[in-house]
Amino acid sequence: MPGEALANVRTCDPRTGRSPVAIDATLCKACGICVGICPREVFASGPDGVPDVVQPDACTACRICELHCPDFTITVCVPPRGGAARAEVDAD
Repeated sequence: MPGEALANVRTCDPRTGRSPVAIDATLCKACGICVGICPREVFASGPDGVPDVVQPDACTACRICELHCPDFTITVCVPPRGGAARAEVDAD
């Protein structure tokens, strides 16, 4: 998905099968913050320094990478909440 314009997605449908995290390589300056800060080691530095999403299944959508990216190149797809919070929304 590098180079594609990314919408600032906050919720997603887990049935799509897409990675929960995406990087716009056209904006990334290869600083490595996301690689170093991710608690689940979802990223690895690619040959050009731009990070690759190497373990998308390990992503917990904590958004640490997205919130710390100085160039706003990372988009995290957050699964909808379930349980009581979902029931409250459905009750309205």
